[in-house]
Amino acid sequence: MNIHYHLIINPTAGGNKAQKTADRLISFLQAEKLVYSLYYSDYPQHEAKIASYLKEHTLRSWQDYQNQNGPFPLVVVVGGDGTLHQVINQLKADIPFAYIPAGTGNDFARNLTMPKDIEQIFKHLTAIQQPQTINLLAYQVEESQQISVCVNNLGIGLDANIVYTTNHSKAKNSLNRFNLSSFSYIRSLFSVLFKQAGFSLQIEYNGQKKNFSQAFLCTVTNHPYFGGGVKIAPMADVYENKVDLVVVERIAIVKIFYLIILLLLQKHTHSKYFHHLKSEQFHLISSSPQYLQADGEDEAPAAHNLIITTRKQLFWY
Repeated sequence: MNIHYHLIINPTAGGNKAQKTADRLISFLQAEKLVYSLYYSDYPQHEAKIASYLKEHTLRSWQDYQNQNGPFPLVVVVGGDGTLHQVINQLKADIPFAYIPAGTGNDFARNLTMPKDIEQIFKHLTAIQQPQTINLLAYQVEESQQISVCVNNLGIGLDANIVYTTNHSKAKNSLNRFNLSSFSYIRSLFSVLFKQAGFSLQIEYNGQKKNFSQAFLCTVTNHPYFGGGVKIAPMADVYENKVDLVVVERIAIVKIFYLIILLLLQKHTHSKYFHHLKSEQFHLISSSPQYLQADGEDEAPAAHNLIITTRKQLFWY
């Protein structure tokens, strides 16, 4: 198939891992004599501006391509889940995208069991003749017209607090330079674990209401992983048109550590403090200010009133 590859590269992703990945990709593209263009992000959220520009001037929907001649312009994201989040939120659902994981967590790639070998992934991409359809999370503030999407998950409470603390930590850049990015999250975990208070959370779904007076962690996802390989919702499926919601209650620290052990052993779903719900749509209301994260992109504490569902997206893999 005749394709023009448009690579959006975040060179600093994964502690500068993405730059090395991009260099290997370029060598492969040149050796295979494939047509490509490179776009490097130079500052936070620059990749979103690049994707927006390409959408307006270069990219085409898959349906439009069926009726036209010439190479198909395929956008390929090279970076972490945060980079992918920035790009996807600029694309329409009928514009396919490809992804080369080069971040710290890479949960999106892990969910789709993508191989770790970069050349192997790209060889697979070049052999594909048409995209597949996957489900992404879609969320919006109630009464707002703006809809955002997530490739992994959205969290309120503990995990969002960890992400915020990590992203705003001076130690993160230092650890990234030595390829020790994961340690910055572990450091943040122990920093906020004792500080994160329980909060009130109201959940509306399937005509029902469920209230938690002491929610500790709330994660909405459509695949099993979060936090760089932690299987928080093993029952979730990216090909299922439903959202999985996990709530963990605030309990004594000793019990929290025990629950973490159960999580690592994949036995946490049996705990009475672990709650799992599945629905095509959730309405979440948190009246007290809480941190929020979406694919590792953080927001400062605020009250939240969110509608969460799914959106179909074409994916080149």
